[in-house]
Amino acid sequence: MVALNLNKKMGKEEEEVKRENALNRRIPVKIIKNLRDPKPAARNYVLRVTIYEAEGLDPPSLWPEVRCRNYRTILWVNSTDQYVTNEVRGYPSVIWNEEFNIRLMNVDRPEYYFLSLEVIRVRSRCDPGPSSGVVVVGRARVALPDAPRIKQSQRVGLTRLVGGTSVGQGHIMIAMKLIVVNEQWREVF
Repeated sequence: MVALNLNKKMGKEEEEVKRENALNRRIPVKIIKNLRDPKPAARNYVLRVTIYEAEGLDPPSLWPEVRCRNYRTILWVNSTDQYVTNEVRGYPSVIWNEEFNIRLMNVDRPEYYFLSLEVIRVRSRCDPGPSSGVVVVGRARVALPDAPRIKQSQRVGLTRLVGGTSVGQGHIMIAMKLIVVNEQWREVF
């Protein structure tokens, strides 16, 4: 009788093993590999952004009486940490040549992050709308570089809302470079 119970137990265990093996065969190998691979370690970076100049912000054909205007650029990766250039006079091209260092903490993959830019016209008396005299004349969103220590310069097209539709108007020249840093925020090369 004891031998019969042992055989029944062994039979049940063998059936369970066979069921588990059958289940393991149905799961694709790719999923098993993804489950076993550790998540890449998060790192700290500094994003060095240089805002050079902007061109074609307000077309002179729309504003023939305007001779000069004041502009600023607002930039951010995280909307709670915004950076602003100095106010500069110019029309239709503006030159800033300003550099910013933006801290990126605990980033898994920098290529999933974006730099957002807004070029604004400030102290504008001829614009209807907000009493502050601030008007957004161009926006852009640029993917961060995926490789550290390589400076990427680019000319980025700006868009703005005109009558409820998005219109491409003007460009901004920027450069970005990702720098890997350690916990004390010293550069690592």
